[in-house]
Amino acid sequence: MSLFQEERVRPLQASLDVPDVASLTSDLVQVLGPGNVERRFQRMRRTIAAEKGTYRDRWVLPNQRWWAGLEHLTGLFCGAPPARIHLTEEAVWVLESALTLRTLLPGIPGELRKQFTGRLLSSEGVASPLLELSMAGHFWQAGYAITWLQGSGVVGDRTSEFVASAHDLELEIECKSKTRDAGRRVARPAFYRLADSITELLQERGLYGEVRVELADRMPVGNRWREEVLARLPSREGRGTVAGPGACQISWELFRGGKIVVPESALRDTISALRHEPFAHLSVTGAGGPSGSRGPIVVIARSGKPDRILESIQRELLDAADQFSGTRPGVICMYLPEVESLEAIKDSGVLEGVAHAAFNRRSQRQVAEIRFLADPVIEDTRFGKSTRYPVLAFANPSFEVGPRETSIA
Repeated sequence: MSLFQEERVRPLQASLDVPDVASLTSDLVQVLGPGNVERRFQRMRRTIAAEKGTYRDRWVLPNQRWWAGLEHLTGLFCGAPPARIHLTEEAVWVLESALTLRTLLPGIPGELRKQFTGRLLSSEGVASPLLELSMAGHFWQAGYAITWLQGSGVVGDRTSEFVASAHDLELEIECKSKTRDAGRRVARPAFYRLADSITELLQERGLYGEVRVELADRMPVGNRWREEVLARLPSREGRGTVAGPGACQISWELFRGGKIVVPESALRDTISALRHEPFAHLSVTGAGGPSGSRGPIVVIARSGKPDRILESIQRELLDAADQFSGTRPGVICMYLPEVESLEAIKDSGVLEGVAHAAFNRRSQRQVAEIRFLADPVIEDTRFGKSTRYPVLAFANPSFEVGPRETSIA
């Protein structure tokens, strides 16, 4: 269990009828600035239009989900209010953000409010500011008073996000958001661009099959390296292996005849086997149909060295702990994107070891609990639709506030 038991004693409620959705959407746009929002929409549209293939579908679009939800909402009220509205999952996520912001905005100091909107509007992604907002909303719903903390402005002086206070308990809350590829040897943006380039080249040559890139360490991200890999690919069917740029090795097994159909079951078995390779990324492209995939192209990139995801998480935890004052118990909320199963992680014990290593390296009064959060999900509650982050919590065994078990919420 978490050290600090929290129930929704003050639910964030919204009817999500047409007037309510219109009001929440308008309030959010006004806080961010109508001109800023429109410029952000334009930047999103340009980015999506400029990209294609796997890179666009698997990287660009997921990174734009929140803004796509807000664009969907604003589009509903361009003219006369609709009689009914259809809310996408992204739109519900945005409305939850708008409702939380509306509730907490009066208590956010002006300078912090300006910083928050600036970070939300930036091109760096919305994960970090939205996590802070969501965690503040979570503690507010549990009956805590929220006091936002401002830095002193002195170089090197750092502070946590906010203090949550209830009864005789005060908690300092620090939020961290891991980037989607932190600690990976093969960064997916670079891999998706490589896979798209290889797929396009092979399709032009009428070839299909598998191309594998074995890397000595990290995948280079520049265009020049990618072009050198393409230059080493064959123009005819067959098998082969060549040395590639940057101490990598390129191998292939290619066939001619895009009309050949690979049964779906065979393709699934192949993909399943390849997915279990450590430190590898996989892309499969082909024209699908009822009988299977025609001319599939499989691209695999694998590093010979292990990813350093856990080390990256450990560094972030220690960095977060350094932001606590030491005068109150601290709670670290760390968002881990794209986690498929918190239950599986709990059973593995991997994050438990990382958390307890952080407890052991910081004073007992400094870190009371570490919470790992997965991607937000939409759920139906008695208060209506709500967005929540699934949580895996680890309590510092040095504290005596409550049970010391781990919990998933």
